Amino acid sequence: MKLLIIHAAETSSWGSCKVISPNLQKTYKALGEKFELSWFQMPTRYIHDELQTSSSHILDLSQRIKKEKPDKLVFIDHLPNPAEILNNLSLIMDLNQLPEILIHMYGDFTYFSKDWLEVAPKLVNHSIKFLTASASQKKLLSFFCEDTSLVDQFCFPVNSEEYFFDSDARRRLREEKQIGEQDIILLYAGRISLQKNCDILIKEYLKLNRSFGSTIHLWMVGAFDDLGAPFMGADTQEGYLYSKIEGILSNLPDEFKSKIKFWGIQDTQTLREIKSAADVFISLSLYHDEDYGMSPAEALACGLPTLLTDWGGYSSFASKSWRCQLMPVSITEYGLKIKTSAIHDFLKNYFECYVADVDRTRWSKEFLEQFSIIQASKKLGEHINNKFKPFKGFNWAIAPLAHTYGKYSGKKSIDIQASPSDKNFYFQVYKNYISQNESEDPSARYETIQWAYDFIRSSEIDYVSETRKKSKSYHVYLSPFSRKYYSTMAPALVFNGKLSSKLFDKNIVTLRDGIVPLSLFFEDQSPAKFSGNIAIHKDLWFLVPKIWQDKTYFYEIKGEVSFSKTQLPEKIFLAGTLNSTFADPQEFELALLQLQKTLGKENIQKMDILAFFPLNKKVNLWGKWQDDELLKITRHLYDNLKINIKFSDWQSIRSETNFRNTLYYEINSGYFIKDTYTRHFALSRGAGELAQTSTLASLEQIKIQKLSLYHSMNVYKPDFSKLPAYVNPLDNDYHDLFKSIYMSNKAPGLSTSWDSCFTSYLKKYFNLFPPRLL
Repeated sequence: MKLLIIHAAETSSWGSCKVISPNLQKTYKALGEKFELSWFQMPTRYIHDELQTSSSHILDLSQRIKKEKPDKLVFIDHLPNPAEILNNLSLIMDLNQLPEILIHMYGDFTYFSKDWLEVAPKLVNHSIKFLTASASQKKLLSFFCEDTSLVDQFCFPVNSEEYFFDSDARRRLREEKQIGEQDIILLYAGRISLQKNCDILIKEYLKLNRSFGSTIHLWMVGAFDDLGAPFMGADTQEGYLYSKIEGILSNLPDEFKSKIKFWGIQDTQTLREIKSAADVFISLSLYHDEDYGMSPAEALACGLPTLLTDWGGYSSFASKSWRCQLMPVSITEYGLKIKTSAIHDFLKNYFECYVADVDRTRWSKEFLEQFSIIQASKKLGEHINNKFKPFKGFNWAIAPLAHTYGKYSGKKSIDIQASPSDKNFYFQVYKNYISQNESEDPSARYETIQWAYDFIRSSEIDYVSETRKKSKSYHVYLSPFSRKYYSTMAPALVFNGKLSSKLFDKNIVTLRDGIVPLSLFFEDQSPAKFSGNIAIHKDLWFLVPKIWQDKTYFYEIKGEVSFSKTQLPEKIFLAGTLNSTFADPQEFELALLQLQKTLGKENIQKMDILAFFPLNKKVNLWGKWQDDELLKITRHLYDNLKINIKFSDWQSIRSETNFRNTLYYEINSGYFIKDTYTRHFALSRGAGELAQTSTLASLEQIKIQKLSLYHSMNVYKPDFSKLPAYVNPLDNDYHDLFKSIYMSNKAPGLSTSWDSCFTSYLKKYFNLFPPRLL
């Protein structure tokens, strides 16, 4: 039997899928003796790529199908989505020409529901088999199918060569971290995300300490992810969850805080060692697309006793054979509810048992006998050999699903109809993700999860909405990265020099944006209004008038890592603004030459390079953006770095959770935008920057404010007597000349107001007279 297997050409940006896809490929390769396998790589952004090249992957795929005449067409990746591929195939060939289709379904079926809604009529009566990773996902997909017999269950397998109980690593790591034999380590691994309820896990951990004493530790492994709950309009800003969790930790005694460890992103070997060293794995996830749970599966493969919510794919792991128990979950009128007292009961039972290495080894073996790649390949062969049935289409429910939860729904505010409740369509869909509700236990404790309420309560939405409305973003400008928008040390974004009166009584107001808003701020505001101080980026020192110097601090954003020739990155993430007045091709080249000099061109040739240069703004000061300047910048990129640079859009970058061993290098003039959102984003995911060759003298550090696991804001008190004297740009003779040129050459409809002229003048002035340290 011939199988043509379609898989993604690139590694998925989704953490679990980085593991699932390679494991599925190995599972199919294990069937190589029984089936004739053929592989077809599909770029995840193939539609966009087709517009820029003469190739057509969809056309190539159709020709491969016609030429090879496979017996079955197999989709093993979530991106590019199979529905999207089939929809595009239908434009160039009759789908009746396709062989039987086998599709491994992922939890993002709900997200891509509009694509499935569109392709379904074209596939009616075609032989199809849908394989879901868990029993709950099978129930959810079956809810939308006219014929439920087309849906079957096949797990995402675990690589037993990577995950197993490692007794040597357990002893070594516990000794290194000074964890006693009698101490208990609770472990969570995965994305630290709103719907994973990691904040509630921390609160429950504190209750356990009160019950069992201080011999319990909590380890959390993974990246902070502010995906929020976009299907219901809870679109959290970067740093939201880190701030929330740090707020919980800041009020704890040191003896508790010292026993909570955030590991960040770790490689496979370290993950296995951590899971071997831990005693109990726990996850309170109620993530709406929790179709399986790769991290719990890998924990169970390490023989780790596990407590999970009875939700989605987690439910399939329950077994006494390998010590996995479920916490009851229900959908109520007010939201999702977890029986959190089950955590106390589970740990109490654990304390009453003696768990030896031999037990962990046995549990690991028993789990892998069902969920390893070798065992999965045997079951997969049975699915493939069976004759598939004709697809009868999806039922009425697929349309409201696409409207409510699909990727095109675009919730801009909290949507009550999409929020968890047994009074709306959410219940119709996600009742398939929970088991039968148990009877209420009067002695049990329950936690009702209300993401929408918590999001609204924790957000200062009035001024945030105003700044978003005013921002004409051709670069990814800052939103509040961390903390509430206004607080003692919180960043405040300045637009046109305007500042909310709510900020006047704060201890330190951090102003972050470019040169023009800060200049306007100093022009319009009086230091007498502020009871405290303001902080601006230290590289914008030259903007501070004398009357403001007693009130002004400096800040800088610092990552954990600095790169140089002695400590080279594996990847480079380039970012910058190309169509600003400041974006001079010569300065762009100088920035690249500096990068080349610091790292060495021969070293750069070995690195992967990702570039993000948005070009949405169409005009600069003197009119249309010049194509020849863009060509010069492109040429500088290729001449000074390398040819094969990967250019990406913001959506693709935002889904990346791991920038460890990556250099973030922002190419802007040194005094344009010193504190961009993209920079915060990259640093918060582990990126580093070039080692600094020079810095301002006489800076007294007064505070370090953590913004994520990997980067922080440092605040300094400067000594202005050691800096060049402030020069007012308006006192320069060039000002009157500029104004006359500006007024005579202004584009039709351009404002003649002072603000317009002032903004444009400052940009030109600092291009001509760049500030210099002595």
